[in-house]
Amino acid sequence: SASASAIGSPGCSNDGKTGNRKSTGTTAALAEDEKDSADFNNFLAALMRPELPSCRPNFMSAGYANHMKTQPIWRHYASLKEELEELRTRLRVAPEITKANLRADDSWHYYAVALRQAEKNDALIRKEQKKRASSVLQQPSLPPIGH
Repeated sequence: SASASAIGSPGCSNDGKTGNRKSTGTTAALAEDEKDSADFNNFLAALMRPELPSCRPNFMSAGYANHMKTQPIWRHYASLKEELEELRTRLRVAPEITKANLRADDSWHYYAVALRQAEKNDALIRKEQKKRASSVLQQPSLPPIGH
């Protein structure tokens, strides 16, 4: 038998056996909203760091494809960097309006993904540069020519 308090309660239903109330998704929705809010705040924190990560793809710096900066992918990453800088400026000038606009059209999700990818790519590039620098330092030095 259903308990009187469970009948008509929004977001709850009776399990039909013990009279215990079960959630019908409101707790899941609340948890999703909290996660979304935390993700939004993390995005804002990353955007307001002293320096934005460079928005550039991994590329070959020598050889056949070394003219990549003329390609559309470079223009995409350059415009993405400009958009992030503009967004950052708007957050400094009018933070509440900018936050409301980002949330209203959910565009912050696009920028959050782009920012995470840029951070990962920056870390990968720094790691590769460090690896190359250490391998150059480990090269045995050759004796001077003519001695």
